[in-house]
Amino acid sequence: MDYPLLQIAKVTKCTSARAAGTANSTGSMIDTAGYDSNLFLASLGAVTNASVVTLSAKGGNSTTSTAATTLTPAATITETTADIAENGVLGLELVNAGYRYVWPILTIANANCALDNLLCIQSPGKSLPVSQSTSIVASTWAFGAST
Repeated sequence: MDYPLLQIAKVTKCTSARAAGTANSTGSMIDTAGYDSNLFLASLGAVTNASVVTLSAKGGNSTTSTAATTLTPAATITETTADIAENGVLGLELVNAGYRYVWPILTIANANCALDNLLCIQSPGKSLPVSQSTSIVASTWAFGAST
């Protein structure tokens, strides 16, 4: 049987919106237990020309970040006059990350960038249906089209 995405994947909001600036954003720690894939999606707002925006992650086996390892690769975009990053999305997927806990880091250099949100989608859940994080305030799904 096919399952709806909301039944097999967990969605967590890692950080809230942030006004344009050059400060880095570190997202919430994500527990990878029970999931093979952890997909981080950073939804960008206004991005100033010459801004270099990188979505990376760190990982560790405890809930403290003191012994964290920087994971590779990272997703990077350099804004040009073509506005390629404006209102775009950076994605970074960690498959079998090798650490119990991972968390995203959005690094901004050279010029301003606004962040609309940073999400983590974990899948496939090994225990179905998965329980959604508290950042999902309402959700539903349906088979087939309604008329």
